[in-house]
Amino acid sequence: MELEKRILSVPLYSTDGKKEKKVLVTFAVPGTYWRWYVCEGSRQDDDIILFGYVRSGLAAEFSEWGYASLKELCSVGVVGFIDDKLWIKMDGSLFKK
Repeated sequence: MELEKRILSVPLYSTDGKKEKKVLVTFAVPGTYWRWYVCEGSRQDDDIILFGYVRSGLAAEFSEWGYASLKELCSVGVVGFIDDKLWIKMDGSLFKK
């Protein structure tokens, strides 16, 4: 799977301390405003643990950096896509390079 290979190319904790992070994969729940901007990932048993920014579909104040399981995201019907120019700042603002 191309998305899996891309996620695993930047292991967890490898971008610690960086003010800007490349978005490897964006996951979205179709028909909602929920977005997961994945910046790191590592295999854990039969799953992949992701680190990135979650843009809440409820309100901006619920958006945050954190961890998620790829299996959990897939269980809620996310769709993944790649934008090779997308980056994110620690405040959650997106930009293209």
